[in-house]
Amino acid sequence: MEKLFIWFNRTQLPTGYPAKDDTILKLSFDPKKPKLMPGQPWKQFNIHTMPFPPEEMYQFPSSMYLVVTRKLKDPIKFDYYDYAQGVKLVSAGFLTFIQEAGLTEEHYEIATLHIINEAGEALTNDTYYALRFGQFNDASFDFPVDTKKRAAGLQGHFLYPGLQLNNPTSQQVFALQNFCYLNTLIFTAQAARKALQQFHYPALYPAEEFPFVFNNQHNWSILPFENDLLLKA
Repeated sequence: MEKLFIWFNRTQLPTGYPAKDDTILKLSFDPKKPKLMPGQPWKQFNIHTMPFPPEEMYQFPSSMYLVVTRKLKDPIKFDYYDYAQGVKLVSAGFLTFIQEAGLTEEHYEIATLHIINEAGEALTNDTYYALRFGQFNDASFDFPVDTKKRAAGLQGHFLYPGLQLNNPTSQQVFALQNFCYLNTLIFTAQAARKALQQFHYPALYPAEEFPFVFNNQHNWSILPFENDLLLKA
C-alpha cells in the first residue's frame, strides 16, 4: 500500500507566511484605498454545485493582489499556502513541482499573484500564483468507512486514517474535494520526500495521523507547532 502524506497548514504559520488576518486578497488595487474590497463575483462560484471550468461571470481573475496590512517582521517566504475561498497560494517552483507530479492545469484556474503592502510596494521579488481548484482526485482514493473518525465539531463529516489510493498511478500529488481534506494536498511518499528537500517548511503529516491533527489543529498544548508527527528530513 502506498504511504501517503498530507500537507496541512494550521492557524499558526511558519516564518515567512503573512497571517491571513493581516492580508486582503482581491482582484484590483487602488493605492488611495488599499483596504477597499471591490466586487468579486469569482467568490460566488461554488465548487460543490457548479460546473468547472466556471462560466465567464464566475471565472477566477488572471491577476490577483495579496495586500499585507501589517508591517512584517520577516520577509515573505512560502511555497504552499492554503489561503481561503478554495484558493491556494504557491511559489513558481511549487507550481512546477505539482504539475510535474500530475496535478496539472485542468485541476485549477491560475492567477498571477502580486504580494504588496498598503503603499502598493512589492514585498517579494519571487514569483507567486493563486490557484483555485475545481477538479479533484477523490475518485482515485478509497475512504474506508470501517475505521472512519468523526471530525470534531463538524456534524456529518469524517476523517479516514485508512485513506489510500485505489490503484497504482504515476500521479504523486493530489487534491481532494472531501470537506475535511479540501484545505490540504495529498502526497505520495516519494513526492513528500522531494517536497521536504525543496520547499520552505512543508507541514506534512502521515495520512493515518491526520484525523488526530485535524481534530486538534487549534490545541497547541496537545499538538505543539513543532511536533513529532511532522515528517522530518
